[in-house]
Amino acid sequence: MTQLNLGSFLTTLGKSTVTGDSSGIISGWILNKVSAVEKNQVLFLENKNYSLDKVYQAYLQGAKAVVVDHPTVLPSRWKDRCLIKVPNTRQALRAFIRYHRSKFHIPVIGITGSVGKSTTKEMIASILRQQWKIVKTAGNMNLSAHIVTFLGQLTPEHKAAVFEMGMNCFNEIKTQCSLARPTIGVMTKIGENHVGKLMNKIENVVKAKQELIDGLYSKGLLILNADDPYTKMFKTNKFKGRIQYYSQKKKADFWASDITSTNKGIRYKAHFNGQTHVFTIPCFGRHNVSNALAATAVAHNLGFSAEHIRKGLAKYKAPKWRLQVVKGINGSLLINDSYNASPTSMRAGIDVLKELASDKTSIAVLGDMLELGAQSDPSHRKVGKYVAKKNVDYLYTIGNLARQIALAAREGGMAASHIQSFASRQNALPVLRRKLNSDTVAFFKASRKAALEKLVKKLKTKIKENPPD
Repeated sequence: MTQLNLGSFLTTLGKSTVTGDSSGIISGWILNKVSAVEKNQVLFLENKNYSLDKVYQAYLQGAKAVVVDHPTVLPSRWKDRCLIKVPNTRQALRAFIRYHRSKFHIPVIGITGSVGKSTTKEMIASILRQQWKIVKTAGNMNLSAHIVTFLGQLTPEHKAAVFEMGMNCFNEIKTQCSLARPTIGVMTKIGENHVGKLMNKIENVVKAKQELIDGLYSKGLLILNADDPYTKMFKTNKFKGRIQYYSQKKKADFWASDITSTNKGIRYKAHFNGQTHVFTIPCFGRHNVSNALAATAVAHNLGFSAEHIRKGLAKYKAPKWRLQVVKGINGSLLINDSYNASPTSMRAGIDVLKELASDKTSIAVLGDMLELGAQSDPSHRKVGKYVAKKNVDYLYTIGNLARQIALAAREGGMAASHIQSFASRQNALPVLRRKLNSDTVAFFKASRKAALEKLVKKLKTKIKENPPD
């Protein structure tokens, strides 16, 4: 954020009561985190974080102003500071962020979907950074509580902003769009994620994602996944901008062919604008080609050359714990895809396991998938049947919900002696230690709460070759 006159800042907040000195310059703002406050910044203290001690601590650290929604008195010792009382701190912050966003006439890309959001965001960012300075959401911080922070980072030096837009309820993406005002919208693959919070209906997941289309700039660009059957459920008749499609199954505005895997990633031919280009992405899984096509569509429409796109994709770095291939104990290979899980992404990960294992022994270590509501058992069972169908050699499940994966895999024809279920990571550890060797490739995936990355970490640790039973 660039420096701003405090008086001008006050006008953005709406209704407020001001005590103290309202003159001077502010250099930034902080939400709730008092320890991060620096000189001449504004601290917004939400109701749940409020205390008088925090107000005083902010002033001690040099805060120029504090915004609260509690009755608070400004002590005489701080008469050179400003205390701002508003009806609702979060709404006041959003009002300020909307004002701040309005000062920037730059491309703002909003990305949503059930799977592939983070990967697509990082691919877009990697390409745009070939020429531009940008702001993007960090990690998986993709809700309205987070986007205000990244919008607040915009300065005149930035040429674009890239925002991953997640959701855990209706109106979440709508709120993000009202703040970010995206000019380009990207829809990745729709799946069962969060369906348990949306009355157990996949149609409601589509409805929640529709909020990006409805919140998109009227003359903007919408980029849709032509391979996703749920794309047909989106209502685009009221959108007056341009719509483009990407696909790896058929010809589209941006489509791929000749997809081949290498020991370093995936090579494919990208077709767009009447031309064909050979691109390589340094990650595994054919599904990531779709994410790369979406990123290519964004970059091409922003004027980036095929060469810039090629270089940007080649420099892409996979987000943490997403299909990361690491060396395991006893010469084994581990695929750490433990960040999160859905039925769609778990099946895609099984494909990667079989592809990387080739003629080696394939081991799937699968945990609970959460937030699936009434779809939980059938969704876990679908994964189990897919494991059997893909001829995975060994299946180990972790957690109570994941037992359905094991049951369905056995029903699908997988040998019972090759399937084992565990209540916890700790219970599975000794079995995996004995099983892993130079002829095995193991794949790890579950919802975030399962924290299977901790299991992967232990299996990377040097231990005795033959631990006792």
